[in-house]
Amino acid sequence: LGRDYSKSLKVQRLIQEEYALVMQQVDFLITPTAPVPAPRIDAKYIKMDGEDHRVRGPGSGLISRNTSPFNAIGLPAITVPCGVTQAGLPIGVQFITGPFEEGLLFQVADSYEKVSPSQSLRPAVTVGA
Repeated sequence: LGRDYSKSLKVQRLIQEEYALVMQQVDFLITPTAPVPAPRIDAKYIKMDGEDHRVRGPGSGLISRNTSPFNAIGLPAITVPCGVTQAGLPIGVQFITGPFEEGLLFQVADSYEKVSPSQSLRPAVTVGA
């Protein structure tokens, strides 16, 4: 409905304005890429705070919870590996910069990757079952 779309645009603008104030005070933000470790490829659900969340399909926004807001408000963001879980699954870190600061974003991510010990970590790969 047009009314819902109009309301979503207003909310988007309010969030953009809030982040514009934040980004005036910092060069970049850093967040976990996801609020939970990566699920196994065959997982249908993942637990967070005692609740089951779908991994794929309708209602599966848990994995993208930390990245989606920046897509929605148009801020540049990039995620890079920062380690692995005890099970060997990847963990990522996300960097966010202000509007039109993609150059800074790439510099930050590149600098992080150069000093991150996670660059030498490679998950075990098995072929077949």
